[in-house]
Amino acid sequence: MLNNYKMVHCYTVPQVAILLQVKKTYVYDLINSKQLPAIRLSERRYRISEQALMEYLKEKSEWVENTNNVIHAPYEGVK
Repeated sequence: MLNNYKMVHCYTVPQVAILLQVKKTYVYDLINSKQLPAIRLSERRYRISEQALMEYLKEKSEWVENTNNVIHAPYEGVK
């Protein structure tokens, strides 16, 4: 059954905040205003796909023109 699914890399709100160098509340504002698509896992838990984040950055900035750009978020110590 799992062979039909493609694994998608997702970020947490704190990871996206670190990547964008903004506060977590700003990321929540982006999600709530539907500027940044996110998957809602529970009342307080969201995941943002790497593709959604890259599309947001492409729309908002000139520096992400090449889809080969890679963004890495720290995994340890971020909750």
